[in-house]
Amino acid sequence: MPSKRENVASAVLALLTTALPSAVVERESDGQDSVPTGGHVVLRDRGSPEPERTIGVVTYWHLHNFDVEVYAAATGVADRFQVLDGMLLAIDAALAADTTIGDVVHACDWVVEQMEDVTDDGADTVRAALIKLTCEYQTATPLG
Repeated sequence: MPSKRENVASAVLALLTTALPSAVVERESDGQDSVPTGGHVVLRDRGSPEPERTIGVVTYWHLHNFDVEVYAAATGVADRFQVLDGMLLAIDAALAADTTIGDVVHACDWVVEQMEDVTDDGADTVRAALIKLTCEYQTATPLG
């Protein structure tokens, strides 16, 4: 049986995949040579600091951090700015509609921390954003 930590990461990945059905959504990927028309999303697990512990019935509260890298390329009908904006709105809507991510976490918070253009030799410029996502949950053991 997987840990709570792994269940949370899997739930976040599933939410991103559902929110962006046309995008390539991967976990801990090294990236792709080019960004597909639907975009590319990489979920990076940043773990959590030492969990808080309650007194009495021992419970550990975790703040699990993820980086969500979102990459968008221009399409025939929209520039890279419009494509990225649409992708961010879709992720925002999915998280806002289900802040417990299917009751896997107690709550989650997210913010776009960074946006920039990314270029590679000879390739088209893509627009990228970094979403900082924090999921809060509890376990009965420190590593739960």
